[in-house]
Amino acid sequence: ISAVWAKERERLFNKEVFTFSTRDGVIRIPYSQILYFEARNKKIVVCTNRAETEFYSTLENLSNEIPTYFLRCHKGFIVNKLLVERADLKQNLLHLINGFQVPISRSYKTTVKEAMA
Repeated sequence: ISAVWAKERERLFNKEVFTFSTRDGVIRIPYSQILYFEARNKKIVVCTNRAETEFYSTLENLSNEIPTYFLRCHKGFIVNKLLVERADLKQNLLHLINGFQVPISRSYKTTVKEAMA
């Protein structure tokens, strides 16, 4: 089942790439590898299975640039909902692949519940 789901995710992602600039130059990360975006220390952190990379922006600006399968779940987080394994609404957590967890804030709880239904 996981192999079938992996192929389906690849089809949905359609080889799209998120591109941003840092001091080190232009970085390109396939959306299929991005678990979530986090606002931290006046920067945005892109989290993948392998690494975290920072760049300057805001989650508001970012939400206009990324595909619709990314979901705002917290003031400081936008999650790739295709990589969510389960939503624990009692604990206010989203469980992502490979054991990653992202919080759900009270203000976004209804939005998350509807998006994950």
